[in-house]
Amino acid sequence: MLIEGNIHGLRLERHPHNAMLRQMVRSHHESLDGSGYLDGLRGEAIHPKARIVAVADIYDALIGSRCVAVLLAAQRERLTIASAQTAP
Repeated sequence: MLIEGNIHGLRLERHPHNAMLRQMVRSHHESLDGSGYLDGLRGEAIHPKARIVAVADIYDALIGSRCVAVLLAAQRERLTIASAQTAP
């Protein structure tokens, strides 16, 4: 879980010019239907850059060591589902 202002030890609040980065990190688990977290944002309230980070995070989860045992067909299905959650 994200601790406000502290992402893997990087204290982003020390850098006011990083407001967009903080928002992207905070919002990349939001879903278009409002079922995501931390803030329950939905639709256009989710910044497009946060949605890009979400797609990259999902892709990384599908091909990275977090899902080593997942078959390629299952990966494709998850990516399709993820796309539906992050793009209109």
